[in-house]
Formats: sequence, structure tokens, C-alpha cells
Amino acid sequence: MRLPSLVFLLTALAVCTATIPAQIGTTSAIPVTVALPGNAHDIAYDQTRNRFYVSVPDQNRIVVVDRADFSVITSVVIAPRPSGIDISHDGSTLFVALNQGSSVAYLDLDTLTVSETINIGTLLDHPSTWDVIEAKPGWIFVTANPDSSGFAYVVLIRRDLGNTASRVASNRIIRAGPRFHRDPLEQFLYVGEGFAPNSLYKLDISSPTAPIVLEDNHGSVSGTQRADVSADGSRILLSSGQILDTATFLQVGALIPGGVGRFNATATKAYVMTAPSTLTIYDTATQLSLGSQALSCSPASFFSQVTALYLDASESTALALVEDDLCGITTVLQPIATSLTPRRARFDAGPVPITITGNYFDLGSTPQVTVGGLAAANVVVVDANTLTCIVPSDGAGPKLVEVSNANGTAAIPAGFHRTPSMLVTPAPQPGSIVQFDVLVTPMDATGVYLSLGDPVAVPLPGIVGLLCLPDPFELVALPVWPFDGFTLAFPLPNLPALSGIRVLCQAFTCSNVPPVSALSNCAEFVVQ
Repeated sequence: MRLPSLVFLLTALAVCTATIPAQIGTTSAIPVTVALPGNAHDIAYDQTRNRFYVSVPDQNRIVVVDRADFSVITSVVIAPRPSGIDISHDGSTLFVALNQGSSVAYLDLDTLTVSETINIGTLLDHPSTWDVIEAKPGWIFVTANPDSSGFAYVVLIRRDLGNTASRVASNRIIRAGPRFHRDPLEQFLYVGEGFAPNSLYKLDISSPTAPIVLEDNHGSVSGTQRADVSADGSRILLSSGQILDTATFLQVGALIPGGVGRFNATATKAYVMTAPSTLTIYDTATQLSLGSQALSCSPASFFSQVTALYLDASESTALALVEDDLCGITTVLQPIATSLTPRRARFDAGPVPITITGNYFDLGSTPQVTVGGLAAANVVVVDANTLTCIVPSDGAGPKLVEVSNANGTAAIPAGFHRTPSMLVTPAPQPGSIVQFDVLVTPMDATGVYLSLGDPVAVPLPGIVGLLCLPDPFELVALPVWPFDGFTLAFPLPNLPALSGIRVLCQAFTCSNVPPVSALSNCAEFVVQ
């Protein structure tokens, strides 16, 4: 049969450049509650080990919490009264301000043991410390009290210079347990104090003296002890709800009611603990609420103190420290797979290393990868967005790529191809256009064949693959094609009698590289 009712029209011969569709993983919200042994003070996230550290001063402990399932891994005794904490830029060390110890402890995060203790009292005659931050590599800032009062100096410990310590911030005394606020650009450092009316200070950390270059001293701002700086460094959000321009400390917005808050990555939204058990999301442009989320906190009263709020970059997890609870909400993030390289390999190429890009590869269990239903080998999570693996040997055709972990599965349909490979975009109605995308190895001779009826599975001597066409009809023959693909398109005649006909299509390639010849997968559609 020569298919007289089908008029073949070759409309394009070009390199196949179609994008790979991706299936985005779904999410589901779950509450988080971690009971702590005492009232918590500060929280830090360890991206390298995927865990949180929470300081609990009244129990002299750093509690270690697994990010994957929010279980308590262990707690480390560090005395006396660990308060402010921060993770080093290289991810190796947790800096701990020992409030009643006149010192800063360096906790090795591989061993969870104290590797060094820097005694500020000995060096500078400070009886206690409050907060600590590594504002840029090797520069550790500490708020340190000069006497038994709540007043404090800002001290710089130069880890890169043998832990030498000196008073900075114009030698200014700041009131009531001041806390640091990080500038993501690492040009400045912000310090807020606890007494009302509050003060806010901006330090220039390009200089080893870190002078105060801007301040609102008992002026129009409040809630400076707990604040957050936007990723571009232009805005600071105070717990009063005030949003200030960091260049001037002038108010540019206000979120009502306020609370301990964090900007999202683009500063288009702010997540604010408006009550000990309520998280409110604001649009920072309109300053209107986008909605509230009840959290799983169980404070003793409405007036219970929120000491810190954590928000991850993906906005998938928000956690608050409320008295002796770490509470909040998270989402079970399924992996997202968006693309892979290389996209194809010859049918006889054997195992092929590939790189898959996406997101959330580091959450949940170690991912498993299948290509065409076969398990990939040597799966390695490079980071949250990248993994590598080795594709097993398989026959010609398009392969479904799936990335799975305990949280779910992401799929890239026809994400990998063993050439020759065919994809069909069916045109279900008579009179519509049918398109075949044919992927081949450059410099192979290629033919494309069509047939009607039900597929068969016929082996051909000297040819890899099975012929699926019961009565092949040649659509096109391309000798020594220099590109890695082409597109064929032809219209179906507008004849109602074609409805229900099953159409099969298959590609055949010849090469000077043994084995000489191969058949693609069988592409098919049914006219509606």
C-alpha cells in the first residue's frame, strides 16, 4: 500500500532545536515544632550539613536540628550561656558568644567540639558578650559589655590576624544587648540596641576600625534589635514594622502590625511574626498583607518573645524561636528537573555521563535517577541545583528521565535520546499538520518510513533494532546528513474517512562506524 490518501509535504529540514518540557515538582505544607530544652536565643542554618543550630542560654547548650526531618540530632554543652551565633563563611565553624564568659567560642562543625575560645575579657576587660557575626571572611564582630550593665562596645576579632581584638565602631557604647544585622553585600554592618527609644548604627567594614558612618540615635526608629537587610543592601526591616532606606535611615514604608521579620530574596515580600503563633506575609510595595499562616508554636502567652526568625531563599521554610519552641511551617519540596546535558548519544555509545540541572536535589533522600526506566549509576548531588550520573546502555529512541527522592519525583519527558530517535506531534483531526522530529548522529545517512495498521516487531539481518512497519513507505532519504536532526511536517488530507487510521513512522540510519545500521523507536498516532 502506497497511502494514496496521504499527500506528503516536506516543509522543513533543519536542526532540531525543540526545548525539553519539564514537570515541576509539587509541594505540600507541613507544620514544624521542635521542643527545645530551654528558652532559645538565636538560630543559624548550616547549608553544608543541612542542619540548624539553636542557642539555648539557660541550658548552656547548642541544639543541632536536622533540616530534612526536623529531628534533634544532638545538643552540645558550651558554657556559660551561649547567646548569639553565626556560621563562618567557609562553613567550618560556628561562632558562639558566651554571654557570661567574656569570650567567643569556635565550635568545629565536623566534630562538634570547641576548637578555640577567644577571651575578650582578658584582652579588653569585657566581662560578657552578647552577639557575634563574621561580617566578612576572617572579620568577627562581637558586642561586649564593659561592666555589669547592659551597655556594650563593638569589638572586632581578626581571625585572619591571629585572633587579635580591638574596639571599633568609633569606640561608641551601645545600649542594652545590641545585635548585629548582616549586609549581604558585606560593605557595611548594622547594629541595633534593645532599649527604647532605640538607636541604629551603620558601620563601614571596609576599614579595620569599622567606624560609624550613619546613625539614628534615640530618634524616630524602633525595633532595631531584631532587623533584616534586603539582599541588595538598600532596605532594612525593623521589628516595629518600619522599613528604612539604608543610605539615609529615612522611613520608606511600614508594615502594621510589625514583628520579627525577614525579606524574601527579592525584597518584594516580607515574612513577619505578627504574634507568637502567627506568620503574616506582606507585599512590601503596597505594604498590605498577602495573608497569614498559623504556626505550631505554643507560647505561654500572647506577649511571649520571638527571639529570631529564619526564612530560606526558596521561601519554603519559615521558622521562629518562641520561648522553648522552634516552630514554623515548611513544605515538602519535590525535586525539580529542568534540563540535562548532553541530551543525546548514539545507540551504541554505551554508558554516558550526564549532568541534570534543576532544584531541591539536596532535600530529602539521595535522589535516584532512571533513564528510559533503567537506573542510572553513580548519582552524585553536586549542589541543590545540580546532579551528575551515568546513563546505562539502551536501545535507540527517546527516554523518559526521572529524578526521585523521598519527597517525590520530577520528570523530563524525552529528556535523553539514543539516536536514531523520533518524536511525533500528532495532529488528531483530518486536515491538520503532523510533525516528526528526527534526531540522528551527524554524517549518518537517514531514511524515514511510514506505514498504516498495527505495529510488528521484525528483526532485520545486520540492523540494530526491530522494524515496526508492516508495509514501509519511504517519506524521505537523506545521504550523509551533516546535522544532528531535522523536522518533517505534512498535512493530513481533510477526509473524514481517515478517522481511526493508525499511522506508524520509523527512522533508519546507516553509518561507517560499526554497527553499520540501526532502526529508531516506532512513533505513532491515531487519526481522530
